[in-house]
Amino acid sequence: MKANLIVSPQTKSINGYLNISQNGVYNGENDRVAGDLADLSSLVDTNELSELLCIDIINFYPLQVVQKVLSYWSTLIKHGGTMIVSALDLQEAARLISLGNITDIVQTNLLIYGQVSNVWSIRKSWTPLIDIQNMLIGNGQFDIIQVKFSNDGLFFYLTVRRK
Repeated sequence: MKANLIVSPQTKSINGYLNISQNGVYNGENDRVAGDLADLSSLVDTNELSELLCIDIINFYPLQVVQKVLSYWSTLIKHGGTMIVSALDLQEAARLISLGNITDIVQTNLLIYGQVSNVWSIRKSWTPLIDIQNMLIGNGQFDIIQVKFSNDGLFFYLTVRRK
């Protein structure tokens, strides 16, 4: 089974995936199930997933929770399965702001802090790529497959495979 974790109402569901939306985040699509993304035990068993997408989710957890959530999600991946984690690269965002490439204050605030429409729209941490890598490979369970950046360079995508 493949799962796609969702915290933003703007995020599209993906065909062929169990699309799990954080409780209270719904955009009208019927192909989502609601759940607590930090505890998916009612929806997914340990070692059940061949792929887990965690796209632009980590920043919405407080820093002290990020390691715990990543460790938990790691247990859901079966051996040989992959997890893709993406997040805002705050260092790159700050660089682009300082260079004047991002000048609109509303755009800057949305990028860094998210929206304030509900609790799952506010960014609570900005964990650097190197820290996410260390959290996932530091326990010896994962190998890094690929690191990519979005076209604008603001988001990193880390793909890891469980040993």
